[in-house]
Amino acid sequence: MSRKESAKKSEILNFFEIKPKADKIAVCNICKTDLSYKSSSNNLRKHMQRKHPLVKLSSSENESRSMISPTSEADFNVDLPSTSGTASTSSSDKPECIKSKPAQIQPTVKAKYEEVYNKTKEELKGVGSVTLTTDCWTSSSTESFLAVTAHLIDNNFELKHRVLGCDSFSERHTSANLASAIRNILAEWDLENKVLIFISDNAANIKKP
Repeated sequence: MSRKESAKKSEILNFFEIKPKADKIAVCNICKTDLSYKSSSNNLRKHMQRKHPLVKLSSSENESRSMISPTSEADFNVDLPSTSGTASTSSSDKPECIKSKPAQIQPTVKAKYEEVYNKTKEELKGVGSVTLTTDCWTSSSTESFLAVTAHLIDNNFELKHRVLGCDSFSERHTSANLASAIRNILAEWDLENKVLIFISDNAANIKKP
């Protein structure tokens, strides 16, 4: 195998978890599909091209993925340079990633979103109940937002926090409109019957009239 072929194989394997050799199975990190894997990565490459066409498989794209990974998996505000997540993002020492154009980054962000979304949905399937916190606010540019966060104990008895939604909210901030939006978020994550406690700021418009 030439050096170029070896590099291509190494790049494609970044998107898969290889099971023990006896199984000859590779699991896609994005959609969790099991694929046959022996010595060649052609089957894996075809899967990526067919199922995840937005994901580029070049080295530069992998660098972009490593740049955005901390922002999707850490609890921090990306505008704050003092946070550990931001430090991890900028410490990759690859200035060409920071200079990437939006058109280059957007497909990677979409693929990363899909990966984290599927992982979170699978995680929530395994919990018996969740506690929710919610808030609705208006930005300095007068755009309103609604956020809902789930708090849960996983199978390893570790406390986890998962943002279920942080969406623009154009409706009037009435209790009926807020309740409808929150129900839609819960339905998306199949959590309608798993809510143990729901916490808000106790504002008048969050209460049932």
